[in-house]
Amino acid sequence: MPTANSTATSNAPGTAADCWQVSTKEALALFAFLSLCAFALVLMLGNPLVIWLSVPALFLAASYPFTKRFLALPQAYLGVAFGFGIPMAYAAHLGEVPAEAWWLLLANVFWAVAYDTGICDGRP
Repeated sequence: MPTANSTATSNAPGTAADCWQVSTKEALALFAFLSLCAFALVLMLGNPLVIWLSVPALFLAASYPFTKRFLALPQAYLGVAFGFGIPMAYAAHLGEVPAEAWWLLLANVFWAVAYDTGICDGRP
């Protein structure tokens, strides 16, 4: 059986050597392009509240990859980052963000923490 450092493993299909490699500059350019595309979609809604909510949403999404270095429970941040679409959806549909949306966001945070920490992995 090959070990993690063996030639057979490092040359196997699906390893990093087979993946498309991008430079840091290319990754940042792609991030900027996709962020602008997403913001264009938000602008098409024409709702000022959704436009303003997209600013913290961008910050949450962009900063999440760094949370494992600084936070003891990055899963909570993940729940906020992924769930921030909840208040944005309410704002787009109702023109306001009722308390119900924030409760749903909080529930999403708890779900993300439970799921991502392995509490919901199905083991007895």
